[in-house]
Parts: sequence; structure tokens; C-alpha cells
Amino acid sequence: MSMESLVWAMTSARTDGPLERLILIYLADGTQSDESFAMPEEEPLAELAGVSVEAVINAVDRMKSRGLLEAQAGRWYIASPIAPPIALPPGRSPKAQIDPEDRDWIYERDGHQCLRCGGAALSIDHVIPESLGGPTDRTNFQTLCRVCNSWKGTKLGAEFDYRRKVARS
Repeated sequence: MSMESLVWAMTSARTDGPLERLILIYLADGTQSDESFAMPEEEPLAELAGVSVEAVINAVDRMKSRGLLEAQAGRWYIASPIAPPIALPPGRSPKAQIDPEDRDWIYERDGHQCLRCGGAALSIDHVIPESLGGPTDRTNFQTLCRVCNSWKGTKLGAEFDYRRKVARS
């Protein structure tokens, strides 16, 4: 899925609460090059969200009935209007890219898996968010999957520093 579509799923999609938003981000993250996805099993989604399987089934049904999810020729699609790129506020520069060497080092340190859930669709998270003054070096990075990174957002506190798992191993 394009970055614009993923941003739309995370911020602008008309969802009915955080469970639907999480489902939408999960689906957006797993789309194929044709923008379609296989409907995922409800159990892993329920476990990820910390809710019952029935809650996931009901949320998906509501999303289908509102036209947010569509089925065509045996594949599923997210009905997302692709938004134009989001302009940065005046005076704000784009985030610095993480040095590829640092990225490799961080993934290696963290065992090439999400430190929160063990998933594999990896991204690098700032333990102390850059927007809140966190440094942009190895000392402030941890490996999270895209869903957990999105869920964590700009939360602060020791309970959101999953590097402790690596230090104890």
C-alpha cells in the first residue's frame, strides 16, 4: 500500500473506534502490490488488539456494511480515497532518515523481530519520540512492527521501552 494510503488508514479513515482503526492499519500494512489483501484470520487480530474474536468479527462486519472494506473477485480491498501528500507545518523539516548501518545494527541487536509482539513487518521506533526531543541515534531506537509502532505513537514511559527484553536475554 502506498504511504499516503497508510497515513489515511492511521489518521483520516472514518472508523468507529480504536479497534476498527487497528484492523484497518493491520490490513493496510499487509496489502499486495495490487492493493488487495487476503482477509486475515480473526484470532491473531483479536490477540493483537487484546479483544475477543467476536469483537473483531463484529468490527469487520460493521466496516463491510459501511463500505470501508470491499470484496472483489475473491480478494479484499480497503475503500480508501488516496489523500494528497500531507504538507508539513511551516518551519518543520522532514524526519531524518536512519542510517542503514544503524538500522542493521538495531535489527541485529533486537533479534530481527518486534520487541513487543514478535512480529516481522519491522520498523524502527524512537523510544523517546523525536517530536518530544528524543535523540536520533542508536541509543534511542528499538525494533517494533509497524502495527505496534503505530499503536505506541508518542507514548512515553519505561513500559514502552521494549529494549529491556533484549537486555534481560
